[in-house]
Amino acid sequence: MNKNEDCQPENTAETSASALNNLVSRRDKKAMVKAVKRMKKYWNTYDQQVGFEGFSVETFLDDALYAIGIAIDDKEYKYVDGYQKFKNILREQLGG
Repeated sequence: MNKNEDCQPENTAETSASALNNLVSRRDKKAMVKAVKRMKKYWNTYDQQVGFEGFSVETFLDDALYAIGIAIDDKEYKYVDGYQKFKNILREQLGG
């Protein structure tokens, strides 16, 4: 065994995969924290909309889906075009 072998982990592929999983896990956690903050902000201000009491069930469901979309990505799924994009992705995800 030479000096270089002493410094190398036994299974480089496994170690790299583990490091990548840890990085992804940290990134996912940060993304989830941001998403939850965005969702809270959306719903905490929902009742400040004029006339929200008269919204239909359909409007409420659309608003809930919109909130999920902007919670996931507040730039990509924002406004009418972004919401349409999110609904298309959601349809694919739901299999319909």
